[in-house]
Amino acid sequence: ILARNTHGDVRGNEIKNMGVGGKETFGVIVHGDSEVTITGNEVRDYERTGIGANGDGGVHPAPTIDVLDNVVEGAGGVGEAWGPNGIQIGFGAGGTIRDNTVADNRYGDSFTSATSAGILLFTASDVMVQQNTIEESDIALASASSENNRFVRNQVNDALIGTYFAQAENNKLVNNDIKNADPALGAAGVLNTGENNKLMRNTIEGFDTAIYDGGQASKVQANRP
Repeated sequence: ILARNTHGDVRGNEIKNMGVGGKETFGVIVHGDSEVTITGNEVRDYERTGIGANGDGGVHPAPTIDVLDNVVEGAGGVGEAWGPNGIQIGFGAGGTIRDNTVADNRYGDSFTSATSAGILLFTASDVMVQQNTIEESDIALASASSENNRFVRNQVNDALIGTYFAQAENNKLVNNDIKNADPALGAAGVLNTGENNKLMRNTIEGFDTAIYDGGQASKVQANRP
């Protein structure tokens, strides 16, 4: 489903079987001057992105999406041609991601090859990511080259990296449960290489390293255990 320069809803669809031999495939993708609510859909077996919104990173209007109460599941294969991302907001787009179940976004088989993300914000700002469940990911939650995003009360189960703030500024990671029970995964609960981020009151269990803070001036406080 493609939405471009439009306002409206994408609601109650089942979108699946999008494996087409290594091509980039998308379940729902929004571009241009758009405001779209995406709710109550099941999106499965994409090769690039399940649900996403991308601007052009420039002066043209960028889309805004509210992604609410969807099921988004990749094919789960390691080393496919494209690293799939479950839900992505990028390149100047904005919005809200809330109450979704996102699973099986895998590409790498180790910390150094982790590529795919359950929820990815890339050059996106002021996005709320709240009360989602993310399972079986290379990286469960990611904010890259982005600022002022908030990750609140999400549940992460089984990931190589639970949360990755990569050159991201002024992001908040607060009251999330980040847990790993798979002995083949679990490299880092939180990996922070950004600046002025707040990592507070999260529960982090089952990772080789709970929090690696390689950033600057970040607040790391009251995380458990």
